[in-house]
Amino acid sequence: MVEDTSSENLKKLVQLNNLSKKLNKPITIFDLETTTYNPYVKWMGVTEVGFITLYPDGRTKQTSALVNPERNIPPKVRELTGITNDDVRGKATWDKWKKRFHKIAKEHLVVGYNCASFDCIVVIRQNERYGLSDTKFSNVLDAM
Repeated sequence: MVEDTSSENLKKLVQLNNLSKKLNKPITIFDLETTTYNPYVKWMGVTEVGFITLYPDGRTKQTSALVNPERNIPPKVRELTGITNDDVRGKATWDKWKKRFHKIAKEHLVVGYNCASFDCIVVIRQNERYGLSDTKFSNVLDAM
């Protein structure tokens, strides 16, 4: 028997939307694809951003974009993510995303899977790499 998770996912989004209203704070669920599995590697680059933000007034905004990591995407990562060097060529670099993620880190409740030990660290390190050195995540709910 195949379980229908779409109704369960919808219930979870409604619960998060209610939490956003209660906290009077946006909630952002995000995930990054990168060029490596280690967020501390200097040559790390982001290849894709994806996030949904739930606002206290009930609005929802979904964003997904490929990002030029300004470095080669290793074969194993290409195999895992399906994102190739050709896919990201000519796309915006992290410089386009740094201020948005800085604001999310500072003002939103951030929700994700393994985000505290990976995605949040990637954002901080990428922002440092692109000249924004004071990014700190104030509220993180990690499902891992």
